[in-house]
Amino acid sequence: MSRRTAAIASLALLAAAALAIRALAWHRLGGPIEAVDSGIYRAFAQAMARGDFSEVARLPFYALYPLTLAPMYAWRLPEPGYLAWLHVLASAGTVLVLWRIGTGLMGDRAGLLLGAAAAIYPFFLFWLPYVLTETLFLFCLALYVQAYLTALQSSRAGVWIWYWLAALAFAVSRPSAVVCLVFSWLVLGAARAARRWGTARGVVFALAAALVVATGATAVVAASPAARVRLLSIPTIGQTLWASTKYATGTIEELRELEALDQEMHRRFSGADRERREYAFKVQEAAGFISSHPLIYLGMAGRKMVAFWLPWAFAHSWSAAHRAIDALATIGLTLGALICLTRRPMAPWPLAALLAMIASFVLLSAFGQIDPDARYRLPAELLVLILAAGGGESLLRERCAPAAIESRPERFSPTMHCARRRLPHA
Repeated sequence: MSRRTAAIASLALLAAAALAIRALAWHRLGGPIEAVDSGIYRAFAQAMARGDFSEVARLPFYALYPLTLAPMYAWRLPEPGYLAWLHVLASAGTVLVLWRIGTGLMGDRAGLLLGAAAAIYPFFLFWLPYVLTETLFLFCLALYVQAYLTALQSSRAGVWIWYWLAALAFAVSRPSAVVCLVFSWLVLGAARAARRWGTARGVVFALAAALVVATGATAVVAASPAARVRLLSIPTIGQTLWASTKYATGTIEELRELEALDQEMHRRFSGADRERREYAFKVQEAAGFISSHPLIYLGMAGRKMVAFWLPWAFAHSWSAAHRAIDALATIGLTLGALICLTRRPMAPWPLAALLAMIASFVLLSAFGQIDPDARYRLPAELLVLILAAGGGESLLRERCAPAAIESRPERFSPTMHCARRRLPHA
C-alpha cells in the first residue's frame, strides 16, 4: 500500500469513527439537551426564520449559531433530527480539521494522533448534545486556526480570501472569538513585518501598531458617549467586567451568589433605558473597585487563571468521578504540551500564534467569564490539544522510529504534503 493510499484510508477510518462516536454520544447522553441559554438562541433563530434580523444588530457576535438553527424553523424540519445532524457533523468536522492542522504542522503521524485524540476527547463529547454555541464554536475555531496557519506562510489571494471568511465566521460564533482574533493578529502582523525587516524589528512594529490602534480606539470610546454606551452594553464587556470583581474561582457557589446580586441589580433599575443605566452603574462600580484595590483584583485574576484550567481543584460540588476525569484530562494535556514545547522542534511563528490564542482565552477567563462547569475552557483545550498531540507523537517517534528519520514538514501547506529530511550521504 502506497503512502498516499494509507493516508486516505486512515482519514476515512478517522471520519467514520468520529461520526459513529458522536452519534452514539448524542443518543446515550439524550440529545438534544436544553440549557439556560438555549431558549435565547431558539428565539433568535425563530426571528431570523421570520425575516427579522434586528437581534443581529444587538448581539452580532452570537449570530452564527441561531443562523444555523433558522432553517429548522423556516422549513419546519423535525427539531431532534435537525439538531442531531447539525451538532454531529460540526463536531466530526472539527476532528477532521484538527487532523489537517496536525498533519500540516507536525507531520502525518501527529495529525492522525491529534484527530484520534479529538475524536474521543470526553469534554467535546459531553457538550455535543447541548443546544448551545459550544460545538459550532469549536468547529469555527478549528477552521480559523487552519486558515490562519496557512495564511501565515502564504501571500496567495485564494488563501487570504479563505482566511478572512474563516475569521468572519469565527468572529460571529461567540464574543470571546474577538479577543482571540486580536491576539492572533498581533502574531500575524509581527510575522509579516519580520519577513521584511527582520524578527526584532517586526515584533517592535507589531507591538507599536497594536499600541496605536488601542490608543485610538480608547480615545474614540472616551470621546463618544454613544460609542461608550454601546460598547459597555455588550454583556461580554460591561457585565463581564462587573462580574470579574465579584468572584475569585468561578465555583457554582460563587455563581449563585453572583446571580442573586444580578437579580438585585435588575430590580433596582427600571424604565425604557434600564439596561443602559444598569450596565453604566456596573461598570462604574467595577472601575471603582479595581482602582481602589488593584492588588486584590490581580490576586483574584490569578486565582481565576488557575481555576480556569484546573477547576477540579476548586469545584467541590462536582462528583469524585467528574473531578478525577477532569484532572486526568487537564494534567495529560499540560504534560503533552510541555513535552511538545521542550522536545519537539516547531516553526516559531505558528507556535507563537497557538500560544497567543491560548493566552487570549486564559486572560479573558481570568478577568471576566465565570465558568463553574468548565464550558468556556473548551477552546483553550482544543488549542492545547494540538500541542499535546505533538508531544505524544514525539514520544512515539523516539520509541518506535529510527532516530535519524523524522516526518516533520518544513512549512504549513494547504496541500499538506509533508517533506522528510534526507539522511546525510556517507
